[in-house]
Amino acid sequence: MDEKIKLIINALNNKVLFPYELEIRPSAICNLKCRICNPRQQFLEGKNYTKKNEQIELVTKDRYSSIFKESVELGISNINICGGGEPFIRKDMIEIMKGIKEKGISGNIVTNGTLLNNEIIKELIEIKWDNIIFSVNGSNKLSDKFLRGDNAFIYSINNIKKILKMRQEKPKITLAPVVCKYNQNEIIDFIKLTKNLKIDDLLFQPITLPKNLQKKYYIIKTKEFKKYLKKCISISRSYSVKTNLNGLFSFYFNSLRKDYNKLPICFEPLYRMTIQPNGNAEPCPIVLKGPHNEIRSINIKYKSLKSIWNRNYFLKFRERLLNNIKPDKRFCEFCCGMIQLNTIKIKDKLLKCNKRIQYNG
Repeated sequence: MDEKIKLIINALNNKVLFPYELEIRPSAICNLKCRICNPRQQFLEGKNYTKKNEQIELVTKDRYSSIFKESVELGISNINICGGGEPFIRKDMIEIMKGIKEKGISGNIVTNGTLLNNEIIKELIEIKWDNIIFSVNGSNKLSDKFLRGDNAFIYSINNIKKILKMRQEKPKITLAPVVCKYNQNEIIDFIKLTKNLKIDDLLFQPITLPKNLQKKYYIIKTKEFKKYLKKCISISRSYSVKTNLNGLFSFYFNSLRKDYNKLPICFEPLYRMTIQPNGNAEPCPIVLKGPHNEIRSINIKYKSLKSIWNRNYFLKFRERLLNNIKPDKRFCEFCCGMIQLNTIKIKDKLLKCNKRIQYNG
């Protein structure tokens, strides 16, 4: 049983818990203008995205270094680097990542892959970074150009090839396309691309956008697409390509187990804390504005990880979740597809450990 599941079981049994995972968002801006970027469209006000977020006072490299030290003391095992901006737009990104590995913590980073160069790639391999998740939304230059912009596909794929050629064992490479109306029929092509390049994992992300854009970009769920998705699952197995297509199928076509209902609707705040680019700490990656008046009261620039994790806001958030109540309806309706897929995966693991759970929420 992995540590995350053990921690969640302890939470369900009302035992004291600390975060297993920390998510940091070191950048608030991006070099691309992806059509299906949820932070850009929903939370960062579209056209004002870059101008607005260039003014944010980011968490410094030195503060991140002390955060990683605190993480070890709390027993945090994994740090995810992602967010509403491109991490490698920061010139000190590699130094921040080195700080994570120097503390013996496992690290993942989500990137569009266009800003990597030979020097960065060499350092990523030298520090034995664990996992790089490439967000590439087209299986070819043409479709990716429409969704991410000119030449993004070429830069990303070339950098993936370089890493795969230069690495010994790490970093692991994951291809992570966001599935939308304009690429939903490219799933087999993504499988073939993953197979041909010998990429380690293929992770399909359900799209999440505000209601006014859903009709334009969300997939069209037809009987034909359902058959196509089943075919994709079969092909991925025959190609020995590791994917999350079973979870994706359950997500789209509601083939969820009835006994899921006896568990909380979500687990993210039980084991994870998210730090926004400006230092605001949140119990959920979707909550960008907590109900706090004083920014210093819950900002990592001024408070320790432990004190924030044990603040009343965080405690009440987790308490509502354990009672199967949505902690905040304003944000739960914007929950990203990957969190929902991850929740399905966790529930499957928990139900296999059913004898160890006395959850009565």
